Amino acid sequence: MTTAGNTPAAISSLNRVLRADPNHVPTLIALAEIYLGNGDWNEAVTIYGRVVQVATDPKVLERAHLRLASVWD
Repeated sequence: MTTAGNTPAAISSLNRVLRADPNHVPTLIALAEIYLGNGDWNEAVTIYGRVVQVATDPKVLERAHLRLASVWD
């Protein structure tokens, strides 16, 4: 999604979306993936935890749980 030069801008943009809609699952997932890619495990876990709390699609929930498990592995 991002390159090293625009990661802060991407995070900022995604956070703006989340301020307008804190439960927007695709945005939460995109943000969590950026944090994972940057090795920011704590932020990724926090965001994926939010995905688990608000997502209703079983496939999204499964993916979120698998991503959380991969961080803790």
